Amino acid sequence: MAMYPYFDPKAEITNFRYTDWLVLGRCPDVLQAVGDREAMYVVMEDYPVELTIEGYPYTIVVPKGLTTDLASVPKSFRNIVGRVGPHLEACIVHDWLYVAWQLQERSPTKADWKFANKVLYAGLKAAKVKWTVRTAIKVAMQFSWGVYKNRDKHLFLHIPS
Repeated sequence: MAMYPYFDPKAEITNFRYTDWLVLGRCPDVLQAVGDREAMYVVMEDYPVELTIEGYPYTIVVPKGLTTDLASVPKSFRNIVGRVGPHLEACIVHDWLYVAWQLQERSPTKADWKFANKVLYAGLKAAKVKWTVRTAIKVAMQFSWGVYKNRDKHLFLHIPS
């Protein structure tokens, strides 16, 4: 599995770059395993993004096999921000950062949660998501600690090479 992807949430993040295609698949088997009709998508190839953290280059790799519901937008807000759009790639990276701590056999920390949200915002800016949408997402993330710390372990599917 990928390296531990968290840093100090106060660290400066610059130069966020999307370097590869995001390849998603839709898998009905996920519905049976997860029981969530919206979490029927799977990252089919490792998905790297590059960024600079405190002046040092770093790559976050979303591992293939991660299940996702795309952008986790409550139904009542989907007229403002849809589940897909220019924000999707940043949301997939964010999904990974919201579950990676669980694979380390450790407890969630507010520092890791804040870092995950900061990376999301950097990814939104890099994707040139409109300021109003970025701001709406940033405000919503301020209320997501309960989701982060109580997140059920995401299902990882084995994707043959």
